[in-house]
Amino acid sequence: MIINFSGSVPASVKKSRLEHAVCRVFDVTGRAKHGAVSISFVTEAKMRALNRQYRKKDRATDVLSFAATDVVKKKIKGAAEKDWGDIILAPSYIKRQAKENKVPFNEELVRLTAHGMLHLLGFDHATVKDRKKMFGWQESVVQKIVC
Repeated sequence: MIINFSGSVPASVKKSRLEHAVCRVFDVTGRAKHGAVSISFVTEAKMRALNRQYRKKDRATDVLSFAATDVVKKKIKGAAEKDWGDIILAPSYIKRQAKENKVPFNEELVRLTAHGMLHLLGFDHATVKDRKKMFGWQESVVQKIVC
């Protein structure tokens, strides 16, 4: 699994925790760990612009996921590597949200990284059944990494 980071990674963030969160999503969903994902850290202004452009919602948000549609023509250990897409995170927004939810910032960041990765794998929370499954997996990842 290849995980690329871009943007200003907050000083308190251990990239290894976020990498672990991505890998745990594959574990809890029973998917093979292969491919690449990009994790970007952006300002709230940039997040608002992306949310407005792609979701028609004129406000910042904590995480956005953009699934890739093409398979990368690169080989890793004999298997075609899948480009899963991009997870976009807004640290300042997430810090406020963590404070409101009375959880540590790094825990909320792991939660949202897992949430974004689940979306990249094609999961959603549009129905009660889907929501229960997706958020159950998400919290399973958080418990394994944070505890």
